[in-house]
Amino acid sequence: MNIKIEPLTLSNFNEHSLDDFRRRQQVTEVWRRNGNEMELVYQPFVEDWDADVRREAAERMLGNLRRGYFGTGAFDGGKLVGWTFYGNELIGERKNYVELHMFHVSELYRGKGIGRRVFEASLPLVRETGAERIFISSHSAKESQAAYKALGCVPARELFREAAEMEPFDIQLEFDLT
Repeated sequence: MNIKIEPLTLSNFNEHSLDDFRRRQQVTEVWRRNGNEMELVYQPFVEDWDADVRREAAERMLGNLRRGYFGTGAFDGGKLVGWTFYGNELIGERKNYVELHMFHVSELYRGKGIGRRVFEASLPLVRETGAERIFISSHSAKESQAAYKALGCVPARELFREAAEMEPFDIQLEFDLT
């Protein structure tokens, strides 16, 4: 496996880039708020993207790349197996956050350090925006939270109501770029 990490561009990403991507995640436990505490709750389900969802995501990403969104991709022989994808505007009360809209590693490539590599490769691009922090509305699955924690993400200091309304069970995190 020879994984190449590079910025996502209109040259290396197209409407078929996610055709073979396996978003599948079998979840057994999720983090939920209980008063002021977070607790793990048994709630098994499978999250998966079918071909239509993958194609819609690719088309949305293409449109956003054209509008200045950016990210990094992990490619195995030209096949996209992981990526980060960021918004193109500074957000937050002090306009010091950039939002990480998507961060995925294909199912068969997880646990191999690819997520860390693609995330770390994206940091210089994020810093170019002038942001001090990355905002992440993250999946509440136990494994997802462990991955973000391993990267150094912590609970967000500033909470974003719009993100909470869109994904009420997500956990808002941040990564400090300073």
